[in-house]
Amino acid sequence: MSNPFLDWVIAHKEWCFSTLCAAFGGAFAILKWVWPLAKGREKSRSGSETSIVLGGTGNTLTAVGIGATVNGGVIVGSHNVQNVVINHNQNPVEIPIRDRKSSTPTGNEIRQRQKDALNGIPLVLKGDVLQKYLDGFVNLPVAWPIKIDGVWPRTGSEDLRIGATYGEEAWGACIRFNVRGSDFPILKTLEDGHLAFVQGRICEINEYVIELEVSNLEFE
Repeated sequence: MSNPFLDWVIAHKEWCFSTLCAAFGGAFAILKWVWPLAKGREKSRSGSETSIVLGGTGNTLTAVGIGATVNGGVIVGSHNVQNVVINHNQNPVEIPIRDRKSSTPTGNEIRQRQKDALNGIPLVLKGDVLQKYLDGFVNLPVAWPIKIDGVWPRTGSEDLRIGATYGEEAWGACIRFNVRGSDFPILKTLEDGHLAFVQGRICEINEYVIELEVSNLEFE
């Protein structure tokens, strides 16, 4: 029994052959065009090298890929950093003592708020209200400009007792703290009103004095 399909193919074999050749040729041409594009995109994602000039002399970062990092900061790309060159040719600029920004609340703000907190409070209750108010400032970190107004040796100790007032105003909150004298030779020659900058925390506070535990002290 003859097969109609095979009979048709045999009868039209030249046309079928030319059609198949054209189809395969078209598919090959499309593949030849698409393949380089796909390879180029992959290469640009994982193998390109990019240089980034950060500013200043010689500050250049060279990285590969997307998501590469230097010290935790994303630069470009996603894989590894090939080369990093960072040159710092300028020294950091130190901010003068009198231009430094004070932390808040300032010593004077604490004293002003102290007065406001006691307004309208009966005398019999003022002591308790004031102490509760002041206790809220214990352990508060501070970075304050101060004027030195007293330096006193402490008996049997290398420490010096320092008296100061907050800021440069004519009146400032009264501040006290201790430092090791050998760490600050300048204290032997300071004059009244010398400007300094103190960092630390409030360790004790009462109606008249703010006592500090000092972590850093700098003089003008």
